[in-house]
Amino acid sequence: MNRGIILIITLIFFTSCKEEKQINVDKLGEIIKVEKRDSLSISINMPANSFTVLNVWLKPYDEFYLEFKNRSENDSILVKKLPLLYDNYQMNFGFFSYNKNNDFIMTNRHFIANQVYPDIELKLDSTILEYIKKQPNNILTDSIYNSYQNLGIKYFKNKNLKTSELEKELDSLNTFFKNLSSNQKVNSLINEMLYLDKIQNIKPKDERIKKFLEKSKEILTGSAQSALLFNYFKNNAEILNYNELNTNKYTKTYIELLAIGAYRFLKFVDNKGDTRYNQAVSWLKTTDFYKRDSTYIKKQITPLSNENFKKYLSKLTLLDIDGKQISISKIISQNKTQYYLIDFWATWCAPCIQGVKTMNKMNIPKNVKVISFSIDKEKDTEKWKLKTKELKQELTYWFNEQKPENKGFTEFIEIQSIPRYVLIDKNMNLIDQAFYHPQEPQFLSKLKDIKSNKYW
Repeated sequence: MNRGIILIITLIFFTSCKEEKQINVDKLGEIIKVEKRDSLSISINMPANSFTVLNVWLKPYDEFYLEFKNRSENDSILVKKLPLLYDNYQMNFGFFSYNKNNDFIMTNRHFIANQVYPDIELKLDSTILEYIKKQPNNILTDSIYNSYQNLGIKYFKNKNLKTSELEKELDSLNTFFKNLSSNQKVNSLINEMLYLDKIQNIKPKDERIKKFLEKSKEILTGSAQSALLFNYFKNNAEILNYNELNTNKYTKTYIELLAIGAYRFLKFVDNKGDTRYNQAVSWLKTTDFYKRDSTYIKKQITPLSNENFKKYLSKLTLLDIDGKQISISKIISQNKTQYYLIDFWATWCAPCIQGVKTMNKMNIPKNVKVISFSIDKEKDTEKWKLKTKELKQELTYWFNEQKPENKGFTEFIEIQSIPRYVLIDKNMNLIDQAFYHPQEPQFLSKLKDIKSNKYW
């Protein structure tokens, strides 16, 4: 039986250091509101020796796989916690399977999580993931999603169904759920976004989509808004007046939504690096959305030149703990493995030190070695030597930022804060110039699945 589970959640940011100060990641201005409860918990009652995966959105514009593994011989409850920074989280998960007739079946569950209902309790048996405690309003959320999905399947299977007939059914669904969800803000938004996304599939330039986005006042995490924004930008990427977008004609929320759509579209494998969208890339880089997470976003839409990366990397000047000069190529030749994770850190950076301690507790894959680059000032090298021994960093070197060759490298990969993790292979090919932090759930899973990552 083939089975996959999709769960949509939302945003997480980790603090970083820049010089001797700790910096909090910028918030989304008018969009994010401070909440009393700071975490969301997901618990799954799982059978012995079972495994499942949830697709989790840590940011409103990207997702990753969160694993639940019960390795014990008994049924166990596994709990994961994620930040609760938004008003509402639209979540969903779906099972993909085949019935006795070998027909493909998809079973969906949808719900809303927020300050009132921040704890998700689920149970996994041999065939399905179910709620232990169903929250109010989730039955309607389920119904909205499944109704639009079923209509889409109907249209896909029946090639003779006219577009006008589909539009009538969509209008009917929209009106029906609009009445039911009139006093439920989130379900009302979900209904409208799913409706408009289906409409733009048959009428790509329908003005209602633009008007809806221009009037929007919040970011709603989840697949409904993500799909709507992706398709809207896809339909308008080559005709948008990008210069006009940088005026006061539009609200901050509209620009934020459009930027998310642009990012989702530009990172898509078929669009990545396509010169047709150079103007869109240039505009995206002017937005607050891009500036808040520029290192991560840039690597997704405009990856670095691997050839230039290797040139800069090979010229680095490093000192070992005995004060002897050494090159990265010699470090690799003396410590052979398939992959290397370069950790830029400093003794004054609390998140950096926490990252090292977190990695020390992990079972890092045997084909990965961590190389520590301290960017401490020259006057603090003795402090670095003491701290690096305390942290038990095996491959540890001092990285003098003032050296022209070193400065050229950090400027090339745009190191603006630490900790910063750069993933390379044994031939110094770049895999990821801004890898996940050890505190992020996808850090270890990505390292374990490193062979599936693409080289830039």
